[in-house]
Amino acid sequence: PIVRGKRVVELGSGVGLVARVCCDLGAVVLATDAEERLLDVVRANAPAAQVKRLDWATPDLSDTFDVVLGADLIYSSGAMASGLLETCTSLCRSGGRLLLCVPAGRHGLDELVNAINQDARWGAAAVERFCANDVAEGHAFLLVGATRSEPVPHPVRADALALRRSGQLPASSGFCGEPS
Repeated sequence: PIVRGKRVVELGSGVGLVARVCCDLGAVVLATDAEERLLDVVRANAPAAQVKRLDWATPDLSDTFDVVLGADLIYSSGAMASGLLETCTSLCRSGGRLLLCVPAGRHGLDELVNAINQDARWGAAAVERFCANDVAEGHAFLLVGATRSEPVPHPVRADALALRRSGQLPASSGFCGEPS
């Protein structure tokens, strides 16, 4: 499994089911939720997990994780404004994975997927549809996955003088069309 032996953070842990499963599969888990009243429930249901309150608008974690998980976090187009993607980005190490499970048809999903695809800090988001008839008869879910990009300088964003000094960008007098 994708979580075995990995450092995992779960956003919006609710009652701690996903955190419990990840612990049972051999992950080292930090379960988070913004609702203080749910944290003791998570502790009871996922005793092997570390539990912490986390507000996406003001995340106060400096640690990074191999896998960032979230289930049923998107209820409206406000997910982006709440800081969800920025929180995921700050918590996921380079080369790490983001996996979000979202009920099909949720408002805000397209906005999130588009934001991931436009953010150079992430690889392209993959969206897979699946049905969980044993859990919710006739309900479809989408699994959104993306890999955190390695910090590779992009020539347009990199410092031109540093690129010239390293020989990656030829010297130029600045005249358009000048041979290099």
